Amino acid sequence: MTEQLQFSIGDDVQYASSSKYDYRAPGTYRIVRLRPSETPDCQYWIRSALENFDRIAFHSELGLIPSASITRVARQFITIAVPFKLKDMEQEWPPGAYEITTTEEPMGDFMYEAYRRISTTIYLPPRSADYGIGNVVETNPAELEILTRSARHD
Repeated sequence: MTEQLQFSIGDDVQYASSSKYDYRAPGTYRIVRLRPSETPDCQYWIRSALENFDRIAFHSELGLIPSASITRVARQFITIAVPFKLKDMEQEWPPGAYEITTTEEPMGDFMYEAYRRISTTIYLPPRSADYGIGNVVETNPAELEILTRSARHD
């Protein structure tokens, strides 16, 4: 008898804590395909918005993030026209398009929805000397605005 699938395509999941996953992207993954499994532990293809490939994960390695989650996540690409180094970066990065992720949470029980920014991160893809591991760096939206504004006025 096989175990019944508990996750569906489109569900948001996260890895359970384990040092086995030190080299994975942090945060939320989405179930993109079900994968046939030889064991009772179901397998899934999962994808992070911070990676350009899918991963395979066992059901026992994942935890469901409830769809009623009250945080909201916005992803956008910005173009930075000049080499840059933000406050928390170790080295300068070349011009290009970079993915920015902003996470917000509700500010309380108000008459109108109001959100507070929890974090803003920039995804730095792997350099040619790195082997497929990019970095996610916490940043300040004001720093990013200065970079994109200076590019629009040059």
